[in-house]
Amino acid sequence: MDTESPLDHAAMSKEQLGWLTHELLGGGGSTAPPFTVTFGHRPLYCSNHGGQDIPAGNKVLRGLIEDLLNDARVNLAIQAHVHDYERTWPVRNGTTVQKNYTAPT
Repeated sequence: MDTESPLDHAAMSKEQLGWLTHELLGGGGSTAPPFTVTFGHRPLYCSNHGGQDIPAGNKVLRGLIEDLLNDARVNLAIQAHVHDYERTWPVRNGTTVQKNYTAPT
């Protein structure tokens, strides 16, 4: 996913969102993949608020793609930008939905 703008802020174009929706919700193949991974440079969530465009950019991206990633049942979203390692319990709309990784909702 291209989660950058030419001005070095979190963003996604309408074209990118259309492509991502098509790929994740049924355009790509005849059967659903057993495991779906996405990668984007800027994170939807992070606890380090010292980086540029954080937390404002996180909120922008959550508004644009969080529901899509959940609706498409993405198993793993890898993101970067902040130079720290973090991982979370399964999260949806800012709320931890469970405290294990077994069949998260």
